[in-house]
Amino acid sequence: MDIISAAISKIADLLVEPVGRQFRYMFCFNNFVQEFKEQKENLVSVKDRLQDAVRVAERNAEEIYKDVIKWLEDANNGIEGAKPLENEIEKNGKCFTWCPNCMRQFKLSMALAKKSETFRELQKTSKTHTTVSCKAAPQPIEFLPSKEFMLSKSSEEAFEQIMKALKMTMSI
Repeated sequence: MDIISAAISKIADLLVEPVGRQFRYMFCFNNFVQEFKEQKENLVSVKDRLQDAVRVAERNAEEIYKDVIKWLEDANNGIEGAKPLENEIEKNGKCFTWCPNCMRQFKLSMALAKKSETFRELQKTSKTHTTVSCKAAPQPIEFLPSKEFMLSKSSEEAFEQIMKALKMTMSI
């Protein structure tokens, strides 16, 4: 008897959580909307802060790390990918004038929860980007003599005076 009640209890536990989660998607729509908006705002703030650091580094002629560039692209794509969901939230149609469209809210709640989790993950990985750039290697300087360059009389005289002064200091 104890084995049967333990098995029934375990089965009930295993069924209640997933079913409860599914009902949560349907009945806690506004909570999912609020969480989605908060996570999006947080991600935008983190992205803007990192983008500012990148702009400063670029002004200093520093090289931006590839993983920082990729993170910024992922964050931009995530934020842009949220626009259709925001449009759906605005529509939030009703099947009649008084009852919400439950199936639509269910699907939208699932999508919002998934997108919120994506935003959370992006925010978490942004913490690894404490530095966004490194000093760029100096570019080599090449001196290319001009074939059309001609010394003027005054520069020849100045050159000769410099050479004489150098020879005098060498002999002393």
